[in-house]
Amino acid sequence: MASIVETEGSTAAQSGGLIRALDWKGAFWLAAGVPPLVLFSIGGIAGTTGKLAFVVWMISMTMGFLQSFTYAEIAGMFGNKSGGASIYGATAWVRYSKFIAPLSVWCNWFAWSPVLSLGCAIAAGYILNALFPIPGADSPAVMEWISANAASLTAESPRVAEWIAANAGKTQAEAIAALLSTDGISAVTPAIRSWSLTSFEIPYLANANLNATFFIGAILMLVIFAIQHRGILGTANVQKWLAIIVLLPLLLIGLYPIFPGRSMAATSPACCRRRPPIPASTAPGAMADGHCSSAVSTSPPGQPTALKRRSATPAN
Repeated sequence: MASIVETEGSTAAQSGGLIRALDWKGAFWLAAGVPPLVLFSIGGIAGTTGKLAFVVWMISMTMGFLQSFTYAEIAGMFGNKSGGASIYGATAWVRYSKFIAPLSVWCNWFAWSPVLSLGCAIAAGYILNALFPIPGADSPAVMEWISANAASLTAESPRVAEWIAANAGKTQAEAIAALLSTDGISAVTPAIRSWSLTSFEIPYLANANLNATFFIGAILMLVIFAIQHRGILGTANVQKWLAIIVLLPLLLIGLYPIFPGRSMAATSPACCRRRPPIPASTAPGAMADGHCSSAVSTSPPGQPTALKRRSATPAN
């Protein structure tokens, strides 16, 4: 292996040395694919810490920022080796144990393997939800099915008794409505969402199910492997276009309401922007929530009620 990293086309590179095929722009686009990793834990952290979730993410970003300097220092020390952090760890271990050094490389990538499967499974779920969504209980298709099959479930049905036993305090009508809603959703759900080739139990771990999510995730993983197998430069180019396709629409959605003047402050009524909300106790006939609106004034008995609109002109 060459002791230095050569540019593509040089004599050392042609003889089998490492090639510097990526500049800082390619490295930027490669790093742009890292933020989606928060999807794996964002729900769990938000559910555990609640409103303090943003503090956890700020601390995590700070830790990652500091670690990048350490990683850059080590990468500079071993510029003649490819393989990333796993190789750097093995290089540190090799002077102490020739068995632990290769084992550390294997353990590093073994720990990363669940990330690949989880990421592809999440992506497969997004694809299925986009192409074959599960209808809601109030969707027209489900409501139509319930109307056509309402007579298939009666108060004497064993399912109704089982549902009431599992949901104490509920009535038979509520049981029938809940069961019909569940049956309707199952009936109109696309078959691919419930299809499964086979399932088996992995002792002491989980129950494996070879369903549509599994096969779509496997295809995505093979596509990713094919892209990365072309080399780091080709991967960076693909990542660049993927990032643009994903981030540009989000940027437009975030900026569009601001520049045309369609923000909430610009579209709210003048009275709301110029005056504070009027308490309901001091504005007879006004809305109870304090929002500005047309107020109906009260009149003495026998006289017609006058409809008055509070002036939007601020007092001098």
